[in-house]
Amino acid sequence: MCTKILDKMTYHTNRLNTEYGGIENYFPVGFGLTIEQLATLQSLYFQNK
Repeated sequence: MCTKILDKMTYHTNRLNTEYGGIENYFPVGFGLTIEQLATLQSLYFQNK
């Protein structure tokens, strides 16, 4: 379950990077997450991969 959420987040982050030139230019309000939380979750995700 957790992996599924993280995969989705990674997908959205990748989309942000390609379509909007990075998270600085566009903040996904729908996530309800701060950029710090997003970064923390992503680093945890990549550590566990």
